[in-house]
Amino acid sequence: MLAEVKQSLHLMHDLYCIPQLPLSATAKQMVYQVKDGDEIERFEILALNRMVRIMLTVLIALPKIGVAFILMLSGCRWLAATQSFGDLILNALALEFVIGIDELMFEAFTPEQTRSFMEQTKIAYPREGETGIQNESSMSLLLNTLAIILNLAWSYMYLNNWQQVLPNFSHDIRAHCQSRFAEMYMLKCPFMGDPDECFPFGE
Repeated sequence: MLAEVKQSLHLMHDLYCIPQLPLSATAKQMVYQVKDGDEIERFEILALNRMVRIMLTVLIALPKIGVAFILMLSGCRWLAATQSFGDLILNALALEFVIGIDELMFEAFTPEQTRSFMEQTKIAYPREGETGIQNESSMSLLLNTLAIILNLAWSYMYLNNWQQVLPNFSHDIRAHCQSRFAEMYMLKCPFMGDPDECFPFGE
């Protein structure tokens, strides 16, 4: 789920990195058509006017971020309430389907020509020298590392402090059920043990 949140925040960042369209320019000048001969190879977004930027933020970016956070909170509670590992796998797969339902609906109901136009539309980032590329790669690596750390920290804090499946849970099950856990889950034969001792003939 944090990957979905990260993707949504990245979309917001891209929207506000696009330059502002000058007041003297027309709306058609926001997009530049890159042609390969007589065919259009791609559309490059050069700038955005204020109205388009606000509409993209309000109608796409903010709802996407809100849905991602809501799904993360409800999904964590749903998975934390699962009682068995088999159900946990099924619920995780179901949650992944819910996360990707927007892309499935887009593929199913959007005309092919519209999908082709969207695939050809790119943001025209300014050209950077070798130093700029290295700085961007370093920043990307740092952000991905922070995302991994945040993912681990979120999982730990949610399970130990923020979960509401068992409010005020004091983690006292192990003290009362340790013998039962040992009986159910301890291996009968240790790793690299002698099988003749674990399963003697005739017993």
